[in-house]
Amino acid sequence: MRRHLVLLFVFLLLAACSPALPAQLSANEPAGQLAPDNDSRVLFQPFLGRALSWLVQQAGDNGLLKTGEEHAVRYRLQPDNVLARRVFHLARGEAAELDLGDALSRYAVPSHGWWEVLDGTMMVWPPHALAERLVEGDVWVEEATGPVIEQWEQQSELLFLAAVNAVNAGDGKAASAWYTAAMARFDGDGFDDGQVEVAGYSLRPLALALIANARLGNHVDVRVVAALLAQQRPDGGFPFTYGAGSGDLAANTEATALAAYALLVSRQE
Repeated sequence: MRRHLVLLFVFLLLAACSPALPAQLSANEPAGQLAPDNDSRVLFQPFLGRALSWLVQQAGDNGLLKTGEEHAVRYRLQPDNVLARRVFHLARGEAAELDLGDALSRYAVPSHGWWEVLDGTMMVWPPHALAERLVEGDVWVEEATGPVIEQWEQQSELLFLAAVNAVNAGDGKAASAWYTAAMARFDGDGFDDGQVEVAGYSLRPLALALIANARLGNHVDVRVVAALLAQQRPDGGFPFTYGAGSGDLAANTEATALAAYALLVSRQE
């Protein structure tokens, strides 16, 4: 059975090294950089292993991954399952990728509108707001079909998306400018867009910071890595929001897939 092969793949990755947070990834690291020829591949492995294991365990009877630890079972084609398939592909989890691909093939999965930028696709800019719609039963999809986000520069996650989008367009100067503007909001725990006390931090900017950093060809930023890994739960999942006022520490499939993707590209690029 494919799922057994997936679990074997995850367990082998887990066995690669100890799960303790390495001293090299301390959030207090003043330089904040980890050279790409360092042992970052090995250092990230236990965290990646637990994240991949958590994702595999979200598979339902229909083969799709649940949205996370909610009271009601719910599935989202976009972005959760498509993001997870990208992660399994990068992690060389062929069996998991095939299983998820088979499950997704039963639906007419639309473009998300944001996350295709990870594949090198140019986004429509300024971006449109995200909206969910019901596909059938307990299956949903999220798409960028809302109104245009006029003041997108106020959101760190969109600044990082703009940076990746600029890289895709071959505009390194703009990419660096957007990336620098977003990094100015990093406070050591996350990215503060002015609502942390009320809404807490979003995990998205942490993951996107690492993704944009990798696409720009920079050394791994250990401060951001440490802040991201600090949010991983013992079961391997990552929450969508965290910190004061967030009130939601349940592990989430989108957040976990994004975190795993960010670590994978950080150790490969």
